[in-house]
Amino acid sequence: MSLLKKVLGFFSNLGSMFIESIVNFRFNSIRTKLIASFLALVFPILVLGIVSNNMAKNSIKELAEGQANSITLATSQYMKLLTENIEEVSLKFLADEDVGDYLSGSSSITEYEVLQLRRSVEAEIQSYTIGGGDISDMLHLTDAKRDLK
Repeated sequence: MSLLKKVLGFFSNLGSMFIESIVNFRFNSIRTKLIASFLALVFPILVLGIVSNNMAKNSIKELAEGQANSITLATSQYMKLLTENIEEVSLKFLADEDVGDYLSGSSSITEYEVLQLRRSVEAEIQSYTIGGGDISDMLHLTDAKRDLK
């Protein structure tokens, strides 16, 4: 805004000096009259152009900042919802009895029972990834070499 005030002050001083010189100056030739009328029209147009340019620039800048803030807020809310959904599915998955039996790595169950538990757990994972919408794949790593995907 201070630049705008300086420009307006400059042109108002210039305009008053121009008007004083016109009043004291004699318009003897058509050339002088044409130059004076041209300058009298150019200065106001120049001032209007500078003022409108600054106003448009400030308006566009404020609009862009507002849109960037709203996009950032919406993205933040979406990420929060997505994280909460993943936590909820993880807790449901780990609370499942078949998953607990499979991941416990108990030596009292046979290989056939391990395969049946693995199939059951993989079917459980498929139900979360296919029907979940937000989750496209799930990988669970364990120490007992019973990784799930």
